[in-house]
Parts: sequence; C-alpha cells; structure tokens
Amino acid sequence: MPEEVHFHIKRHHISSLPQKEEELREWLGKVWMEKDELLEITLKQGHFPGCTNATPHPTLNVSYLSFLFWTPLTIGMMYLICTWWVMQYWCLVHTVLFTVISFATDGLQHFEVWLYRLEQARLRKQR
Repeated sequence: MPEEVHFHIKRHHISSLPQKEEELREWLGKVWMEKDELLEITLKQGHFPGCTNATPHPTLNVSYLSFLFWTPLTIGMMYLICTWWVMQYWCLVHTVLFTVISFATDGLQHFEVWLYRLEQARLRKQR
C-alpha cells in the first residue's frame, strides 16, 4: 500500500466538451497526454506543480489504524452472525437480494443507474 496518494482533479463543464465522437476522442487523447505530462512532473518534483512542497507524512501509519478498526469489527460481526438469529436472517436476506440483482441485471451499479434515470425522468415530468 502506498504511504500517500495525491489527486489532481480538473472539472470540465459539459458545454466545453466536443459534441461529435471523433472530436471527443481527440480531446480525450489530448487530456490524457496532459495527464501523463503532469504525472511525470509530479514524480520528478515529488509534488504537484504549484504546491510549495509535499504533504508531510502522518506521524502514525494509517495501516495500523485500519487494522485496529477492521479486526475487532470483523470478529464482532462473525460472533453476531454465529450467535444472533437477527444477523443470520439479515445475511440470508442480503445474500438472496444481491444474488437476484446479479442474475437479473449486470450488477448493482446498473441497478443504481436505472434508479437514477427513473428519478430523472420523474423530475422532468414534474417540471
């Protein structure tokens, strides 16, 4: 696991994007090359251009905190699943639900997109 992760986010308004597929393909290639150049500069400098220096490392390794959180949580959930009928029922219901969603659709993300589009259509009808 990396010790630190940096993000450089640049938003593009939808009206600034090319409308034709070929122009969009060229634009995306240009943006991809700009990303590669920024990555090279960042790797050489150790930080993004415009930043004075890299973010200082945290004093405590985050992996230890993650271990201290997830280990008791996992053990506790295993205990509850083995001893409490409510958790056993909860696991059964969710297993069946996600199995049905996986077979009925191409996965949960497609179900979420479908729900989003349904909501957008409902909002358009209200206007």
